[in-house]
Amino acid sequence: MTNHSDWNDRRDRRMAEPGAAEAYETMSLADAKGLETTTHVPDAIPIAHEADHRTDTIGTYDDGQFYADIHGAHRGEPSSFPKGETRWYLYVHTFDSSGNYRTSEIELIKVGGYLDEYRDPALARLAQLVDALPGRAVGDIRIKPFRTTFDGVVFGLIDETEERDGQPWFELYPDCLGFAPPWNGDYST
Repeated sequence: MTNHSDWNDRRDRRMAEPGAAEAYETMSLADAKGLETTTHVPDAIPIAHEADHRTDTIGTYDDGQFYADIHGAHRGEPSSFPKGETRWYLYVHTFDSSGNYRTSEIELIKVGGYLDEYRDPALARLAQLVDALPGRAVGDIRIKPFRTTFDGVVFGLIDETEERDGQPWFELYPDCLGFAPPWNGDYST
């Protein structure tokens, strides 16, 4: 579990980025006054690496960037009200250095319940796939929206701005991680 000093260090690093403090102050003032703001949506959405958290297996490799995880999912269109049995997958998505989607290696681990006795073998297999990426290094990534389907399950970074009345929002499926302004790589669950 991350302690508060880790979060404070991370916030300090993010706020030290060019323009971050000014953007934060502008958004805070607008919010305090109840004003609507328009926000530039970046071409590639930043995703911050967080050790021992939901984005701990992301980073770069010699041919670009990767996002890897193990997660439960349901068949059909993404929904906050899933139907059917949970299907557990491990996956590695790859992107070029500009964030364009390349490929996905997706494997079904099991159907139903929890991972339990499948967890350790699944983690070992995921590590094997990630370790096979030449020059692999964990860290922040920036990827463009993409969508792929495997076994009837949607995987991808999907623009859901329209569903949110024009408020910029990108959701990573099946992880259910949401990304929005100020586009600093932090996610909402």
